[in-house]
Amino acid sequence: MAEYHAEQGNPARKSVLGKVLGAAAVLAAVGALIKTYGAHRRKIAEQKEAATKDSSYKVYEVFCNGKSIEVTEGFAGADIRCFVGGICLDLSKAELEKDVYIDLHNSFGGIEIKLPEGVNVSDEATCICGGVAKLVDDYEGEDVRTVHITGKTFFGGLAIRTEAKKHDIVGDYFEEESLKDGEFKQYI
Repeated sequence: MAEYHAEQGNPARKSVLGKVLGAAAVLAAVGALIKTYGAHRRKIAEQKEAATKDSSYKVYEVFCNGKSIEVTEGFAGADIRCFVGGICLDLSKAELEKDVYIDLHNSFGGIEIKLPEGVNVSDEATCICGGVAKLVDDYEGEDVRTVHITGKTFFGGLAIRTEAKKHDIVGDYFEEESLKDGEFKQYI
């Protein structure tokens, strides 16, 4: 019987080795698919952005990467899509001639929106298993513009702030003692 195992090898060892090699092959295939799909999504995003280049309403899309956008000219609104990545939309130097609308969809990523001083924010974005930090003062008056933010954040974060509020958002939680005894208390 000992000779049989020596010639055939240990069947249990072959089984484990086969499973490991099979799992490695599956992971390599999934990685190749994600890379291919990511390249495809980036190409589509470039086409969408090019189509709205001369428009005051912009379309931004990120898949498995990051993007920083600074808007200085007229801005009427944006459609933002972010999956496993990050977008920083800097409107701090933009002149808002009227109320603007930003529709966002964020999964497993982060979106930061920097606004100019003197604008109000209407935040109607839904957040599931993530967080929204709105660090913008409210202003009164007829000439005050409003940035309307709608959409969904799923397992991600959304930060809305002005340039004057550059400080670290997480640091604020600790400085203001909003995180005490392992219990999160809302900070907005």
